[in-house]
Amino acid sequence: MYELIKDLNLNHKRLLTSFCITYCFVLLAVYIFKPELFEKAFYLPFITAFCLNVIWYCLNLIVVVMLSINRNDENFLEIELAALLSIAMLSIAIFYGYYYTLPFTTFLLHTFLFALAYLFISVIVSFLIFKDDKPKKPAANRR
Repeated sequence: MYELIKDLNLNHKRLLTSFCITYCFVLLAVYIFKPELFEKAFYLPFITAFCLNVIWYCLNLIVVVMLSINRNDENFLEIELAALLSIAMLSIAIFYGYYYTLPFTTFLLHTFLFALAYLFISVIVSFLIFKDDKPKKPAANRR
């Protein structure tokens, strides 16, 4: 597993940049759906958004690893594409939650269930579609 992550050519600057961008979207979601957190303590919404973003970002890194696990192409799915997909999913979830005036817990439930479904689909795609279809060599006949 470590070799696979090492082979993804993850750059620390790209990881930090995409993490900060998704953090802004998660903080926006916290502000929209739970504004009373900003009234209680200064650090509470930022810590909440950080924890949610770590979970969200780890799910998306798992998706990158799962989609890259059976590919022979190098750099098949870069972390930037994963960050863009993550931001698109968060944007859709924020719009959906805001449009239907969902409470914060329901928004989190819908968003993370959607992310888990995305992870599950990526595992299926990784193992079914991108499976290595090279025929195996027959074993030598032993006498």
